[in-house]
Amino acid sequence: MRRWLETSMMVASLLIVTGGCISRGDEPQKPLIGGMGKLLLAGKGQDLRLSTDGKWAAFLKSPSRPAVKGLSPTMALGELWVVPLSGGAPRNLGASVTNSPGGFFFTADSRWLLGLRAYNPVQGAGELAVMDLNSPGSEPVTLGKAVSLMTVSPDSKSLAFLDGGVLKLQRLGEAVARSVGAEVRVAQFSPDSAGLVYRRSYSAGGALMHLSLKAATAEPVKLGDRCGDFDFSPDGKWIAFTVESGASRDLFDLSLARTDTLKPKKVSSGTEVFGFSPDSKWLARNEGNRLNESHKLTPVRDLVVSAVGFGPSKKVGEKVERFSFSPTSNAIIAFEKPTDHLKLGRLKLTPLPKGDTELITQMADTFEWSPDGKFVAFNVEVYHPLPSVHLYTYKIGEPQAKKVEEGVYGYSFAPKQDLLFYRSQCTKGEGGRVLPRSCELRRLDLASTPAEPAKTVVSAVDNYRLSSDGKRLLLTMVRSDSDAYDTAEYSFDTAKRKTLDERTVLPPLFASPDGKRVVYLISNQKSPGLYLSESTL
Repeated sequence: MRRWLETSMMVASLLIVTGGCISRGDEPQKPLIGGMGKLLLAGKGQDLRLSTDGKWAAFLKSPSRPAVKGLSPTMALGELWVVPLSGGAPRNLGASVTNSPGGFFFTADSRWLLGLRAYNPVQGAGELAVMDLNSPGSEPVTLGKAVSLMTVSPDSKSLAFLDGGVLKLQRLGEAVARSVGAEVRVAQFSPDSAGLVYRRSYSAGGALMHLSLKAATAEPVKLGDRCGDFDFSPDGKWIAFTVESGASRDLFDLSLARTDTLKPKKVSSGTEVFGFSPDSKWLARNEGNRLNESHKLTPVRDLVVSAVGFGPSKKVGEKVERFSFSPTSNAIIAFEKPTDHLKLGRLKLTPLPKGDTELITQMADTFEWSPDGKFVAFNVEVYHPLPSVHLYTYKIGEPQAKKVEEGVYGYSFAPKQDLLFYRSQCTKGEGGRVLPRSCELRRLDLASTPAEPAKTVVSAVDNYRLSSDGKRLLLTMVRSDSDAYDTAEYSFDTAKRKTLDERTVLPPLFASPDGKRVVYLISNQKSPGLYLSESTL
């Protein structure tokens, strides 16, 4: 979606927005509009992230771009600082920490901060340092010298990392690591933290291995050779993975195994994408890809869904590029692309466990489920008579979708209500690009009876974020004199808006579920640093 929503604390869901946004030195600075924040740590910074409990903020201080050609334009190295938001001394994990995905993060229990310091962007590896946030004054501990990947179990107790191509497993807080396997490329813990799956490089056979964590003496079990992608069911009881077909390296078969027995069984052939429903009861995958007479891959990509296990499957789409289960697992949407030359595609919805497949629209761009799985919002791009993006909503069981508004750029549902927020009436970006720069933020109540039109909440905003309880908004506004942003908050209870500070670096973040604490970085040349604002709205 063309918006920022939530910053993930884990590796699979991580958002990085580069900073370095300072005002031009030859332009006089105006007095701060807000000045509501309290300085916690001075210095230019970027890549702000929060611990899950909202008690710690980490960011890269004095970031710089490595002088290496071919790197991502967003890549930066800097000093990694972590700051307690309720008072206390800031702590430094190390220098030259990377902001690459998985380069630094908090564990889910908010106890540990991990980062790759002394990072070498050419080698794609650095020193793995771990800091115990529950031990004030303790120094970071180095666990590996040439670490290229690290991942932590969902229960925040175990750490797996690649050190010089060797996969090592270690309990956080303990000093000894166990070498699990060599020439490893990827590794992932199961959602229940009971197992670790890793895949070796293709040059070493591409074996997919499963290691049980229930016993310290357990040995890895091979699930298959020449394997591709793999995924756990959300409850951790099943693992699905692709295996290279004997007919061609371009074809993959899908296998499924219970994690307690580890006896894989083939599910489908010619599979590219697959995934489990949130309740772990359904498995969707595309199948039917095959080789033509010239031994070239012919993509069919029929999407089928079946109960997890080895029961009969039901076709729910053709030429499917991607799909999405509803959050409540009561339906699945297939995004069909009739031709690879088109960006847009058809949306087809199938209710589960029973129901007929319904065509929602012919020309969709993006789509999103409501939290309760009752509604779908989607964009449709049109080019005549003028280019525009229209927003629609569809309620499961109704005969057709409803147009919400034309000229919409970015939308999202409220966390716990059938409320849809979106940006409209946006001005164009620099150079005439159709990018939101200043928009009206509107709210549509999908549960209202009779249906009410959308209402404008605030105007002249570039982007927004909803608090966890849905009662507050965090707003950013584009500046005309620099690439930085001004940050404001809005309370639905009081219908008041207040600017917090000028020249902030994306993204500002809520530091409490009720949205009354906001943390952000300021790029102002005279007073750069990390700030905390406590709302009085």
